[in-house]
Amino acid sequence: MKFKFTLIILFVILFNNAILAVPNDGYDISMSYLLRLLSFTEEEVARGKRLFDKYGCISCHIMGKDGGYVGPPLTTVGDRLTAGWMFAYLKNPRYYEPWSIQPDYGFSEEEAGALAAYLTSCKEMKKDIRVSQGK
Repeated sequence: MKFKFTLIILFVILFNNAILAVPNDGYDISMSYLLRLLSFTEEEVARGKRLFDKYGCISCHIMGKDGGYVGPPLTTVGDRLTAGWMFAYLKNPRYYEPWSIQPDYGFSEEEAGALAAYLTSCKEMKKDIRVSQGK
């Protein structure tokens, strides 16, 4: 029992800011799939962008200088939310916000993962402010 508790604590410490455990609300998500949300391939990010465009997310969400004002802005969503949280929210938006007007598209794990990959890549471009000391 002590060993199991130690493993759980270790898991929470290691992955605290990387993923969010998905509550059991009618679907099962494998731990291996959740762990895959820690890093993404360029293909997954590109697929997520295509899905973002296909479902017209820009109609409700601001992305850069374009978009609607119904949902929250997503330009820098990757700085605010974890991939795991976005994945879980996309799978079942009403579970997290019963009042949400976010459509439940019934995304598969692969689709929600690809969208989470794309949205995680949406971060503020930070400038390198180091001063070069040329001779």
